[in-house]
Amino acid sequence: MKRFCSYHPAKWEAFAFLMIPILVGILSATCFDNDIWFLVRTGEEILVNGFPHVDFLTFHENLTLVVQQWLVDVLFFFVYDISGKNGLYFLTIFVNIYLIFITYQLLMLVTDKKRNLSILFTCIITSILAFFFLLPRPQIFSFAILFTELYVLEHYMKKKNTKILYFLPLLSWLMIQLHASLWPMLFCFWLVFFLNTFSFSVGRLSSTKKPQKPLLIIFLFMILVAFINPYGVDAIFYLFRSVSSSLYHIVPEMRIPDIHTFKGMVSYFCIFVVWLSYLIFIKSKIKIRHFLLLLGTTYLAISSWRGLAFFLIAAVYPLAYYFRFNFYRIQDLSLSFHQFVPLLVAVLFLGIMPICLILSLDGVLMKYSMQEGIDYLLETEDTTQVRLYCAYGECTYAEYMGLKPYMDSRAEVFIKENNQQADILDEVFYLQNHVLDYHEFLNKYQFTHLLVTEDDYLYQLLLHDSDYEVFFSGVETKTTHSLQEKNLRHYIIFKKR
Repeated sequence: MKRFCSYHPAKWEAFAFLMIPILVGILSATCFDNDIWFLVRTGEEILVNGFPHVDFLTFHENLTLVVQQWLVDVLFFFVYDISGKNGLYFLTIFVNIYLIFITYQLLMLVTDKKRNLSILFTCIITSILAFFFLLPRPQIFSFAILFTELYVLEHYMKKKNTKILYFLPLLSWLMIQLHASLWPMLFCFWLVFFLNTFSFSVGRLSSTKKPQKPLLIIFLFMILVAFINPYGVDAIFYLFRSVSSSLYHIVPEMRIPDIHTFKGMVSYFCIFVVWLSYLIFIKSKIKIRHFLLLLGTTYLAISSWRGLAFFLIAAVYPLAYYFRFNFYRIQDLSLSFHQFVPLLVAVLFLGIMPICLILSLDGVLMKYSMQEGIDYLLETEDTTQVRLYCAYGECTYAEYMGLKPYMDSRAEVFIKENNQQADILDEVFYLQNHVLDYHEFLNKYQFTHLLVTEDDYLYQLLLHDSDYEVFFSGVETKTTHSLQEKNLRHYIIFKKR
């Protein structure tokens, strides 16, 4: 450890080390999930017909709709329409590069430019984040905004430069357009920094008095600019209307991490290591903002799998601040001509070559969920007469192709508080847990076709129901994002006799 602390990397070496999380992103971003289809389809709808206020993707009537990620949808549609899946892949990589850049800048700021320490933490944080969460989804943009907010707030706390706070209203406006459901997270982060402007000390926790008025003024502007969005107040309160107990059972990323799974082990291991570092290895006073970030994001991380992302963003970087005294500060070394050779080798082997190999092998995988069965249905049936059942997350490709199924992976849309019509998400939960009688459910919606996977409660029931016949039987290769594990899953499209 002492040898690493005294290690003085030059600029070219720093760049080479930072190629590691870029490589992780290049490999991890190759596998898209089903959400990409409704995102692209919604972007097309916005550009052709304007902002929708009633759901147009499912067969339910008059469901109130707030497209909480409308700007991402439009961006994805443009990119996909012009350059296909490879364009979305490069866009995801570019966002990952920005995440690495802003994380490195944040760490250089809090560590007083201790380059080797900043490189170490940047590689750890962004590599784990890219490995598990780098997908063409709105979350990658919201992660970038949250990292940027932390940089702005830490810069203000360190240098008391009020002008840098002007960026916060812009970030607020961007967040409400790109990912409205995470817009309140901006204020969760703002609050812990505001509390750190009061002077007090409790045990090992401390806070030093700083100017509060600039933060309060910026807070008001952050609120005001958020109203400048196509859905007004509805977008601002989107998260608060998206609370449902069924959400945490049905949506995989909202479930509590299971210690028996690889993801669960990673999640709890990260929490354990970070808390151990705070409790044992840090002997100095701890800033109240850092402790509150740790406490709040730990709660998120143990509450849901997606919460680990916020833990990585906000709970890990402060450790570098407390470890900074164990590392040397070095002078800013310039990049000489002969150092271009190892730098170019690093870029070639960790960046350019992997991308070229992936593109040459058509390695960017867009998940066409149940494509063979959906295509067969489109070819053989009058789609205007089809009422298709799909469980959560299975039919976004069908929507992209013009079918209107029962539901998709936009979980919040099917909560009554949002759609103003019915608790469809609860209905699915009750059906899958044998509370709702399946005959009653089928009669209610008069499905003509039902796409059912082998892990669906209806699978065995419909096989033995004389009112339905097998229309199509297929096998889907299910790929998990984190380890690229593949397993086969059978599915059947049933047709009503």
